[in-house]
Amino acid sequence: MFYWDYRGLKVFKEFWEKYVKEIYKDVGDFAVPQQGIFSIKLQQPQYWRQYMADGHNYVYLYEILSPEQAEMPHAAPYNFLLEESMYSGDYWKKNILSMEK
Repeated sequence: MFYWDYRGLKVFKEFWEKYVKEIYKDVGDFAVPQQGIFSIKLQQPQYWRQYMADGHNYVYLYEILSPEQAEMPHAAPYNFLLEESMYSGDYWKKNILSMEK
């Protein structure tokens, strides 16, 4: 999805870790009316638990911290844009995986 060179990707990763803070996350209920389901949460609790267990199903809201706020200790939120599934295997191994070492 993103075709940054190693340097650009490293800058993005460092920015994310220093300046990004998660301020909200939630997962919304949904319906499948053609199957008579108007609330997965209420009508299909087992499926709802599975659905909620996957972080990809959530909506996230992030705040970009000021330079002063960024200097204060905080945990960087998970960065879905650095997942292996977002890139070709060779690109991910060469650029992203090598940053973790």
